[in-house]
Amino acid sequence: RQWENRAAVIPGEVVVMGHQQLQPGEVFAGYRIERLLGVGGMGAVYLARHPNLPKLVALKLLSRAMTDD
Repeated sequence: RQWENRAAVIPGEVVVMGHQQLQPGEVFAGYRIERLLGVGGMGAVYLARHPNLPKLVALKLLSRAMTDD
C-alpha cells in the first residue's frame, strides 16, 4: 500500500499530508466517510456513502497546495 508511507501517526490523531485525516463515521459535504482509500500528490481519496442514494462513492479531497493560485 503505497499511500501508507505518506501517513504519519501521531499519538491521539492521524495526519495525512499535513492535514488531519477524516475518520470513519464523520460527515463531510453531506457524505458519511467509510474509510481512507489512498493518498497521492493531489490529496486524499475516501470511500464515502452518498447521503440520499444507496451507494458508495470515491470522494477526493484536494490538498491545500492544489488549491493555491
